[in-house]
Amino acid sequence: MLLDELKIEQDDLKVGDVVYTSHHPNIGVWVSFRYSKMRKEVIQRITPKRTKIVTDYGEYTNRDHFYKMTDELKKQSEIAEAAENICDDLAKIDQFIKKHSYKGIRDEDMLNVKDHMNAVRKILDSYEQE
Repeated sequence: MLLDELKIEQDDLKVGDVVYTSHHPNIGVWVSFRYSKMRKEVIQRITPKRTKIVTDYGEYTNRDHFYKMTDELKKQSEIAEAAENICDDLAKIDQFIKKHSYKGIRDEDMLNVKDHMNAVRKILDSYEQE
């Protein structure tokens, strides 16, 4: 289902309505992802001419879009958030290695990290076989 199909007409919005806004996941400079993260917001105020809509997260203009949530959209949002988390975690690993080298990892944690990295490697290797 396309995101455009889930847009809520701004004329239909009322104070107190629960809406969702679309946000691109932060996964790097000049990098886009196939899905957007959806954030739940509650409409607090709408100007009389409907040029500005205020939610509990901020202000929007009449050019911004609000969406209704579906199960499919919720799953896509979770995937986008997972992509953002993976990107953040890889950056943290890179920073840790640059700062501490591998010497900074305790012996008992080294084996645990190895097991998790092997699981990640298996997933990545499955894409090379395609």
